[in-house]
Amino acid sequence: MTIHVTRPGYLDTPLSTRARLQPWYQPNFIRVNKYYVAASIPPHGATCRWSYTVPTNRLAISAASHAQIVRQTAPTTPGLAGVILWINTLTRLPDVVEVTSTVGVPKLSSLGHSFIAVPGDVIQGVTSDGSVGGLYFYSLCANFMEFDA
Repeated sequence: MTIHVTRPGYLDTPLSTRARLQPWYQPNFIRVNKYYVAASIPPHGATCRWSYTVPTNRLAISAASHAQIVRQTAPTTPGLAGVILWINTLTRLPDVVEVTSTVGVPKLSSLGHSFIAVPGDVIQGVTSDGSVGGLYFYSLCANFMEFDA
């Protein structure tokens, strides 16, 4: 019995021919990395920390995303604080929200699966803190592979 890991003669063919043989091969992909990491941030309304719009004739698949918040100093009055990955301002993936005065306890979320964003989709990293006083550490990172549609 013969097992072919690749097509017979595949490694002997020129790269341009290999691309034509395999329709899933994407020579024009680029990596898109978006991140926001900051400490000692005072209370604030919903604030877009970064934004990514999928270009025309391109698709983007998420490779990884991570959201984390840690209260650094206690507020006088706790409020809803969060870090959110918005997709077209409708979908939240991942998000971390809390109302607490507890200092030093990290709360985090990671997206355990990929999603595909189509041309024109807007993906935003947003933070907010409705507390009175106190400081937060925020981390929101997302990685995408963008390729021809």
